[in-house]
Amino acid sequence: MTLASMPVGSNVAMRLVDYAKAHLGVVEISAVGPLIASGAISINGQVGRIADPVRSGDVLAVELAGLDALVPAPMTLPILYEDDDLVVVDKPPGMHVHPIGAFRNGTVINALLTHAGARVDRPWTAWRPRPVHRLDRATSGLVAIAKHAAIHDAMRVAFDSDQIRRR
Repeated sequence: MTLASMPVGSNVAMRLVDYAKAHLGVVEISAVGPLIASGAISINGQVGRIADPVRSGDVLAVELAGLDALVPAPMTLPILYEDDDLVVVDKPPGMHVHPIGAFRNGTVINALLTHAGARVDRPWTAWRPRPVHRLDRATSGLVAIAKHAAIHDAMRVAFDSDQIRRR
């Protein structure tokens, strides 16, 4: 994938690294910092730095050539619940939740990237899918996906403290 641009929406004022972690959905979170450090993300045509501010009206561009980016897949999963913070999907058996190893395509995350707005030529998303928990590949069932880091963290704490239980 080569250069892909996106104008930043309204009500945004955050560091480039935080914006990219929230909206550059096809890039794994651990690769965002190194991608910025390599000069692959620009703000209004200028090479972006980690702490550069991103504001409403800015145009971000990213060069993904040579990066193992995630590929958005057709959204075929039934959505049982969705709001501004969370989406719950019905995962079929045989599907991984996360791209892993040889299973980089056809996962719940790949499908949700499409639902969040990513396309092969558009790596930016309205939100980054963040699974709150996983199911084994052979298992079918409901999977909760947070749309924001703070929701993901709060839900993980609730799961870890048995405030939320799966059955």
